[in-house]
Amino acid sequence: MNGATRTSSRPPTDRAGLAAPATTILLALTLPLWLESPYFLHVVIMAGIFGVLALSLNLLLGYTRSGWRSPARSPWPRWPAG
Repeated sequence: MNGATRTSSRPPTDRAGLAAPATTILLALTLPLWLESPYFLHVVIMAGIFGVLALSLNLLLGYTRSGWRSPARSPWPRWPAG
């Protein structure tokens, strides 16, 4: 081998990057156990729902190439004048 190092074909795993999402998921799953008021639980649930809706709207409007186009814009150039 002439001093060459042998490399593994598997990529290295990053377990430190999984600590924050795992903690957040664990905290969210145990939320009803340590949150006593049903009102605050409802507020947290509604905030989660609106957060998911905001992320999906961001995906629809921000990451697509054309974004959200108005349906009235496309027929105007195709209509005959006069």
